[in-house]
Amino acid sequence: MKNHLLLIWDWDNTLNDTSRSIFKALQDTMKHYGLSEPTQKDLNEVMGHHKGAYWERVFPGYVDEAFDYMIHQFAGYHLDANLFPETKEILSFVYQLNIPQLIISNKPQDLLDMEVDKSGVRDLVKGVIGTDYILPDKKPMPTFGSQAIKHIPHQDLLVIGDGAADIEYAQAIGAKSVYIKKAEQVESYLNPDYRFDNLTDVSHWLKTYLKE
Repeated sequence: MKNHLLLIWDWDNTLNDTSRSIFKALQDTMKHYGLSEPTQKDLNEVMGHHKGAYWERVFPGYVDEAFDYMIHQFAGYHLDANLFPETKEILSFVYQLNIPQLIISNKPQDLLDMEVDKSGVRDLVKGVIGTDYILPDKKPMPTFGSQAIKHIPHQDLLVIGDGAADIEYAQAIGAKSVYIKKAEQVESYLNPDYRFDNLTDVSHWLKTYLKE
């Protein structure tokens, strides 16, 4: 039994399916700046890399302004999102094993809190960690969430997420990583410890892994 483990979950599109809400906000942003309709590929890049190369390429010279606009638009859609069908079941399973778990996200803390409260899973985790609107601390910076992590007794860390920043964050804090990503979409510079296509596969694997 891995009772020495602290499990760290990404939130967006790992546990909570916010892809439609993000796409609506991205559509609004592109329209606001007179740009063409975003594609599914654009959405995948935005979700996987936070404020990455997509923003520099599409909004050169005004990345922060455009990103802030999208976050503002997203605030109007974010509560439309729903948990993936497996989320409550796997969080409950981990909770019943007395293995502590955190939800951690680059999303602003106030939006994240509203989504987690709406979802009904807050009681299953030890903490919910988002960003604020001032400090730049976020994944993959190793200091992100460090105060909460160090106050939970553990020997090993496991980070589960769907974005490159999640895997980079795991490496930065000395954690093992689980990447929810199709094999052909995994970035060549990343080397996650485990990879699965979806949360269903992660759930099946965890039920064996955590009892070893």
